[in-house]
Amino acid sequence: MSENDITRELVRQIEEMKNTIKRLEVDKAQFEAINIDSNPRILGASVNDYDIGNYDWILVNTTAPRNMSGLARGILGRRIIITNYGSTLTLLHQSALSVATNRISTITGANVPIASGYSAMLLYMDDTPFSAGYRWRILFPNN
Repeated sequence: MSENDITRELVRQIEEMKNTIKRLEVDKAQFEAINIDSNPRILGASVNDYDIGNYDWILVNTTAPRNMSGLARGILGRRIIITNYGSTLTLLHQSALSVATNRISTITGANVPIASGYSAMLLYMDDTPFSAGYRWRILFPNN
């Protein structure tokens, strides 16, 4: 084997290793733990364009019945679980109180109440033809 052949083979192996590392980095995200905000956020008022931070699961404590019209930080494919402790939290369907891209879209077109001790999972997605563009779609409420 010539020196050039050895060099080509080493370069090929290095490229193969780089591709393997890239695949492992992508796969790693599937196995990371859910990022939970374990300190319940107290909602003393209804909220619009609510900032969920970088969490996958947030706990909210509603001090009285509250409304949530939208969530900030939507990225295509992002999921969020909202668990309510306290009074009823109502997720508002397509409320103009939030910026269009932060709005919540429900399957029925009706507002969705989340009772104390229950959760809802939402997915940020292209919600057309149900609405004009990207929205937080409620996948399931658990009440």
